[in-house]
Amino acid sequence: MKKPININTKGQLIQLNAGKYKIDILGGWFVELGNFSVSIRHTEKEELINAQKKIGRAQMYAFNKRAKRIFVIDVPVSGKYEIIFKHSDTITVKRTNLFIASLFEKAIPSQHLEIYFYR
Repeated sequence: MKKPININTKGQLIQLNAGKYKIDILGGWFVELGNFSVSIRHTEKEELINAQKKIGRAQMYAFNKRAKRIFVIDVPVSGKYEIIFKHSDTITVKRTNLFIASLFEKAIPSQHLEIYFYR
């Protein structure tokens, strides 16, 4: 995937090849998912695939922003998929993951949060 997708976007279609993809959230390194989830639906087969929470989340920079790996997803068949975000208002992301600094820092509003898929 070439560009990030806002987590409040509805009906976004992407082309994915079969394989395992990582999903990162952009904006910060302190992430509490709440009830937030990501699923994809194959446009032809209507098969719904839920992303799995990633244990031992890696943090890095992507698109000149802080990024944290939050999900992984297995795509069984290549094709066009619709991305489905659920409960995007329950996720909390702060710029830093340092405990003391995060106490004084406000969460990034969900309308500014983006994710991206990569292999």
